[in-house]
Amino acid sequence: MEDTGRCQKHRRELSLPPDQREFPPVPLVNVDMFEDKDFLVNRLYYAVPSFSKGRLHCLLYYEENTFRKEKNGSLTLVHSEIVEEGSATCPSPR
Repeated sequence: MEDTGRCQKHRRELSLPPDQREFPPVPLVNVDMFEDKDFLVNRLYYAVPSFSKGRLHCLLYYEENTFRKEKNGSLTLVHSEIVEEGSATCPSPR
């Protein structure tokens, strides 16, 4: 509440409709794609949901990370890239 002298007003946050909000990426899966004695290649898959015209859409992408294995057992990141897989529209409920 906001004190404005003799009266108190309630502040109301504006609630945007779902099609105007941005949604953070949702982690889906963490997969080791390749591993040998020297390197590990890992992918973190994400979905980014959004709403448009009353329909749910999902952008799919992954972050591919390449690590070098150190002699002490730790991993050192040597390369990282983001790759877009594509997008999908969920069917409307019947």
